[in-house]
Amino acid sequence: MLATESLVFTEKDFYQVPMFGELIRLNKYKPEGYETNYVFPEPKVTLGRVIAHAPYDIVYTPIEGEEPTYTTNIKYIKKVFGFHTYETLGNITLTLGASDFREGEFIDYYIDWDAFKPEKYYRSGESYQWYKMDEHLYSPSKLKNEYIICYLPTTEQIEIRYYTDDVDILN
Repeated sequence: MLATESLVFTEKDFYQVPMFGELIRLNKYKPEGYETNYVFPEPKVTLGRVIAHAPYDIVYTPIEGEEPTYTTNIKYIKKVFGFHTYETLGNITLTLGASDFREGEFIDYYIDWDAFKPEKYYRSGESYQWYKMDEHLYSPSKLKNEYIICYLPTTEQIEIRYYTDDVDILN
């Protein structure tokens, strides 16, 4: 057994009819060179159906033959002083196997968000102008040529209060 876990769902999780792969990440513990062909046994995913079919056994089987691979570039940048001024920190070529593409999988599961994170004064990496929450990796055609990860400076907020002399006298 690779892993076991428990998940908690509410009826609200099913308001917008989800795909099974959005609820249970089927590739979460997939070893390299393996795949799962698990398909939810019902045409529509509902809370009642998900509970009725539990527990779930996700089985990974070895991939026969050479698995096709697909690549994309991950570019890392940081915002520097100035309006819309960025500095490139590095690039990584990300390689995904054909078995990585399925419902409920997102590109951000495979990206190292902090690969080039500056040591001080910057937050963790964020997507830069490309990410949409509904961008599933259904097929290799959904993979873009490049994804950009941006590190933004950390910020602090202070409060400034302005008064007139009249207010100061009353307080």
